[in-house]
Amino acid sequence: MPGGARHWYRFGPETGEFVSITSGKQASQMYHDLAAIEAPNPESYVEAAARHGQQSRAAG
Repeated sequence: MPGGARHWYRFGPETGEFVSITSGKQASQMYHDLAAIEAPNPESYVEAAARHGQQSRAAG
């Protein structure tokens, strides 16, 4: 996936796993902040990612 390209992942009703391999310091700090969320929920993940320049849109 080229840097800056919009992309997304969708999981079905079964459990899934996600592996992300990135480069650059921006992703590292974002994942650190995501891991530090005390009460995780979709909104808190979107807010943390937005602080690092990520954009989100509703599934549909």
